[in-house]
Amino acid sequence: MRKLLLGSFSVWILVVLVWAGDVWKDKAYQQWDKADVQKILNDSPWVKMAHVDVPGANLSEQSGLPRGSSGPTGAAARPATAKGGGGGGGGAPSGAAEDVGGEAGANLPQITFMVRWLSSRTIREALVRNAEISGQVKEADAEKELSTSSEMYEVLIFGPQMDVFGDVAENTLKENVLLTGKKTKEKIAPATVNVQRAPDGKTIRAIFFSFPKQTSAGEPTIAPMEKPVEFSCGLPHVKFKVSFDLAKVEDSKGRDL
Repeated sequence: MRKLLLGSFSVWILVVLVWAGDVWKDKAYQQWDKADVQKILNDSPWVKMAHVDVPGANLSEQSGLPRGSSGPTGAAARPATAKGGGGGGGGAPSGAAEDVGGEAGANLPQITFMVRWLSSRTIREALVRNAEISGQVKEADAEKELSTSSEMYEVLIFGPQMDVFGDVAENTLKENVLLTGKKTKEKIAPATVNVQRAPDGKTIRAIFFSFPKQTSAGEPTIAPMEKPVEFSCGLPHVKFKVSFDLAKVEDSKGRDL
């Protein structure tokens, strides 16, 4: 899947998509149309929005985007250290954002990030289907790309102003980002972090986190009893938490992480 250009980081606009049921359960991925793919990639249980308070950020009052900027729009490939699909696709999710960052009630500028659970079967199928619809891959190649599963839990962060992360080192990100089980309180640190940059070598386009699925003793890092799992970033200048409801991240085959 790393060989494909799967989707793009497009201008963030509010898109409201309504279905009577869950398309990822009701239809095989080969039957998904463009709207289905957008729904899954941007407004499904595998996707969360986080608003981060950033004092002094130069943002447009209407869009929340940096003044004079429409956000990243280039195609996004999978980082070389990961096996699954990458990239964005579609507009912004319409679901409610998490309450994160800053003091309660503070009237501060906010930057919005999308946090996507990238290693799930459903997200991987949506990325491959997106590439298929756009003519990047053929059906046979799509099935080949999906024949193997990810060996890690993979989470992607991207948004319209990733430069708020500055020159933060990947090791610093590893030390300040966690997956935490709400029931067991088990904290899972990322095994690897991959900061994807634009061709200029400076502009951050996305950050990929890979978390181990098993402990050194061979036990699952996310226990079957877990329901919510929290993804948190605790950098001094970028603090947020989002919670994934494991009762909802399911496809027709069961829990899908």
